[in-house]
Amino acid sequence: MYNNGVNRFAYLCFLLIFFGKNRKIKIPDMLTQTGNRF
Repeated sequence: MYNNGVNRFAYLCFLLIFFGKNRKIKIPDMLTQTGNRF
């Protein structure tokens, strides 16, 4: 089974890619922003 941290990370990645494509935002920029939050 996966840890909660892994599930959250995968879920966040999915959201970042999903919203990134919709808003046409660069995915690397989104990843760096979330990386700073953690």
